[in-house]
Amino acid sequence: MLKDGPLLAIQFLARHGIVLVIAPHLTNTYLDGAAMRLDDGAPVIGLSVRYDRLDNFWFCLLHELAHVGGTWKTRRRAVPAQCDPLPCRTRSRTRALKGQPRFAAVD
Repeated sequence: MLKDGPLLAIQFLARHGIVLVIAPHLTNTYLDGAAMRLDDGAPVIGLSVRYDRLDNFWFCLLHELAHVGGTWKTRRRAVPAQCDPLPCRTRSRTRALKGQPRFAAVD
């Protein structure tokens, strides 16, 4: 395993026109990542450091790349993602996030 794998991934994605932004964990959220497009159509992936582990980085990055590569061709909005592989109680988490800032549409 390469210890500089995440840096190599960022450089690889940049060479292929995909911006990868890594931000600190947003307190009181379960947000791991989001995929969106700029007005010119360029894809942007944002990852938080909710879990500061390499396995979580790669899982979330691949999850967001799946959106970029296939599932969002007709959508032009942010796709927030919770990349926690453990079962969750989505309704209770959604209720807990009421009033939290949401991603703005890219349209």
